[in-house]
This record gives sequence, C-alpha cells and structure tokens, in this order.
Amino acid sequence: MRRRTSSRSSGSSPPDVCTVSIGANDIADFHPDKFERNIREIYGAVPSHAVVAELPCMFVPDRERKVAVANEIVHRVADELGLTVAPLHAITKRVGIRRTFFNSYGDLFHPNDRGYEIWASAFEPAVDARVDTVAAIRRYLSAREAEDLGRQAGEVAHARAEQDTDGAEALDTANRPSSLDRLRQRVTGSLPLPGRTDDDEPTDVGGAA
Repeated sequence: MRRRTSSRSSGSSPPDVCTVSIGANDIADFHPDKFERNIREIYGAVPSHAVVAELPCMFVPDRERKVAVANEIVHRVADELGLTVAPLHAITKRVGIRRTFFNSYGDLFHPNDRGYEIWASAFEPAVDARVDTVAAIRRYLSAREAEDLGRQAGEVAHARAEQDTDGAEALDTANRPSSLDRLRQRVTGSLPLPGRTDDDEPTDVGGAA
C-alpha cells in the first residue's frame, strides 16, 4: 500500500475536493491488521470531507473473501472519521467480469482508461455534492466563519442558501454540463470549481473552503 500524508503546516489550505482509492494491491498479500493500520494512517491524514473508495470487485472467490474483509475495515474506519465512502465494489461488480476484462490493461488487474472512467463514476455523486457545498460555503460564509465552523460549515451554508431564494439562483445547476462531461472535465482539470475565476481567485468573501 502506498501511503501519502498531507502537510499540515500553518498557512496551508486543504483541498476543496479530495478522493482516495487505495488498497487493491494489498489483496495479493493481505493481512487485515496491517491493512487497517495503513488505512487509519491514510484516512487520518486527509480532510474530513474526503471521499474514500471501497476496494473493487475482483470476481475470483478467494480474492473476494479478502476484499469483503478489507471493505468492512474501509467502512468502519471511514465511519469513525466521518468520511464518505464511494461504492466502488458495487459499481465494478455491476459491470461484470466480461466488461472488466476488456476494461483492464494487459496485466488483467489494473484498469485502462475505460476502466478508470467506471471507477470515477463511483465517486461522482459524492463529488457533485461536495462541489455544491463548496459553492454554498463560498457564497454564504466568510473565510473566518468557514474555518470556525469546520465540519458544520456546509450545513450552515446550505441552510442560508435555502433562506435566500434570489441568491440561490446563482447556485442553480441547470446550466451545468452533463454529469459525464463534468466528471471528465474534473479529471482533466478543465472545470474550475464554483466561486473561482480563470485565474483561480475567489469570487466572493468565502475564499477557499
């Protein structure tokens, strides 16, 4: 398992959106205790709004038994830390073994571009929700308020949005690209988050979420 911890030096800002998909390579030599230690270290280093993925479906019975144990750990630790879990196992199982074969590289394990697009779709609902929350925070909270509120910032911002009928129109999603287009744009970095200009400057008092 590759581990990367985030720097938490003073003055640094956490990312607005954070996704984590890790652990599939550990199934070949799976040790539950070691897996949980690593998961706790990684999940403890990401922002509280991070979206973490289940391990994918591997179809082979022996591997699937290990994946079931690993995903129980993923859900349990994520729940303890308040992280959102993307249903990667359910998504990849629904695709089926035949399509998974054609959506893999030559090693028949790692996804190719089509396979990773399916993986990304498991994150899409949670990423959409997070983007909407970031937009609401930037419109209805100052940077200081958002920092002071912490995990509650999104809830407070959405509550203010519900009371502001006129202002909420600016957050209307009707003119967004399709969900698949938005997903591809996010992956390539071509879609700025709501509330930022092309120069990556905040467009309201909320600043970075």
